[in-house]
Amino acid sequence: SAAAAADRRRVVLVAFPLHEPQSQWLLSALLEDLQHPVVMDGEAEPVQFVLKLHPSLPLRRFWRRPLALPPWIVLGERPMNEVLAEADLMVYAGPTSSWWEAMLAGVPVMKYQPDLLDLEAGHELEGLSVRCCTGTTLRAAITACLREGGEKQVVPDDVVQRLCTRVDERVWLTLTEPH
Repeated sequence: SAAAAADRRRVVLVAFPLHEPQSQWLLSALLEDLQHPVVMDGEAEPVQFVLKLHPSLPLRRFWRRPLALPPWIVLGERPMNEVLAEADLMVYAGPTSSWWEAMLAGVPVMKYQPDLLDLEAGHELEGLSVRCCTGTTLRAAITACLREGGEKQVVPDDVVQRLCTRVDERVWLTLTEPH
């Protein structure tokens, strides 16, 4: 419930794409946009941002500089389904299908898009729409979404089964890594 969320630190999961230039852009943009913590009214702890990199694109492959993250931003090491269980919101930059997994887990989803042309516009899943934000609107959009709070939206099992099953990162890496 919204009251329970106020009793714990809010968590925003940020899902990174598999594409190296897009991941570089996203990390640079987030470091710029989140230099200062996002603090919700009446909450002592700032919002925690968990950066979830694509399992096939570790940080060392797209980020060559030393990375110093502020305390409110952490790298997520656990599998997506575990992080989603704690997330109040998932923000992503395409191309990625992780937004499907978040939506199917009932987590509100927001697309962080460049201020330029968006080639992936119009995401919707079974009547559930995806909100969008840009660098200029990121903080306000996240705050508004978290303020709305509420319970995670339950997606019917038949919809989940019809569209896909959840991704197991270990299986993904086994299938995609060179042997």
